Amino acid sequence: MASDNNQIHNCMKINKYLKKHPGIYDDYQERYIRELASAGPTDRNIENDLVREILDELDMIPDDKNLYLDFLRVIEQVHPDLKDKYIVEIGSGILPRLGERIEKKLDKGRIVLFDPLISKYKKGTDKLIIKRQQAKVDDRTINWDDVDLLVALKPCAGADSLIELAATYGIDFVLGLCEGGPHGDVYDFYESDDEWISSIIHYAKREVEDKGLGQLVKTKLDKPYYDYPIIYNRRKK
Repeated sequence: MASDNNQIHNCMKINKYLKKHPGIYDDYQERYIRELASAGPTDRNIENDLVREILDELDMIPDDKNLYLDFLRVIEQVHPDLKDKYIVEIGSGILPRLGERIEKKLDKGRIVLFDPLISKYKKGTDKLIIKRQQAKVDDRTINWDDVDLLVALKPCAGADSLIELAATYGIDFVLGLCEGGPHGDVYDFYESDDEWISSIIHYAKREVEDKGLGQLVKTKLDKPYYDYPIIYNRRKK
């Protein structure tokens, strides 16, 4: 009975949000969210980017199984001076929950979010700048030489862009990998998640070493809702 009541409560919260924000999702995405999100923060839902975003937006994920908090802790461990850094996030998502959480940690720092999908209902602040576009090496709307840190959580193909930017401009990075896209597609010659991930890690290791960014470090959260490697560069002291 309690479970049924929770599902009803979850459905009401989600329906209220969707009604208040028309057009944020297409019809397929909205049906998908309604179908899954009512179950709350299951491992399956937290693993799914679309559902996880709205659950976190509605404060429906407990801290002990919140992937955004898990990943943010890794970033803070690697960069304890995060609060004063100039940060760029690649592939922020429709609801940029990681970027918004990072903003709350900032003091003198600021963060720029790159993603053409960012909801029109999200507004920037003096510390959070929204760019509804792909991040590119030749983008002159941002001075990449001033950026201290690049971050991305499950950016799929955007992992390549992050590594390219880091290598080109000598920027530190923390990257949470994912499956990388539709393997076997005519435009994707990787046949499995493992093959894609191995390729990205190899590319990152080579670029980190060749461009003087220190060494590449690989870690994992070992959570049921996130089983991919997190990689970052560690400079020599």
